[in-house]
Amino acid sequence: MDDDRGRCRREAATDWNAGGDGVAILALAVVDDSLVAEEGDRTLAWPDGSVYRITRSAAETGGELLEMEWDLPAHGWAPQPHVHPRLTEEYEVIEGSLDVFVGGEWRELTAGEAASVPAGTIHTFRVGAAPVRVRNVHRPALDFEPYVNVHRSQPAPPRRPAWLPRTPLHRRPGT
Repeated sequence: MDDDRGRCRREAATDWNAGGDGVAILALAVVDDSLVAEEGDRTLAWPDGSVYRITRSAAETGGELLEMEWDLPAHGWAPQPHVHPRLTEEYEVIEGSLDVFVGGEWRELTAGEAASVPAGTIHTFRVGAAPVRVRNVHRPALDFEPYVNVHRSQPAPPRRPAWLPRTPLHRRPGT
């Protein structure tokens, strides 16, 4: 929708809140387009070594989708199980393998394989012992690009010390 200054407004992720069942629910707020990535402002490097590159922005697709390539390090950070109430998220492995959790089941994706997460479905992912490159698409674009850009402007949090155990959700069985 347009505000009184004629600028397009969109929803942006502002916070993660744990739901009563332990599922993270994405809280949304309306922000203006000033947070949308411009040319040269398309990469987010996370403290664990993960790199998200926007390959097709919301502006480039008229809001139809946001496409990114992720380079994820071995045993890298992964989000808590969460839902996107109004968008479909897609994962396609370009190199390596990625475990995805969709609707209560884990599945391993290898190069050339893909998974789609329907709106409202609980999901997450985890990276095993080797790095992985993934194409990630959010349809429609909605809130993730402004979320990435908000995090680009924040100071990096400290890295997880090697001695600190990972959460059980992100461990492979037997590890």
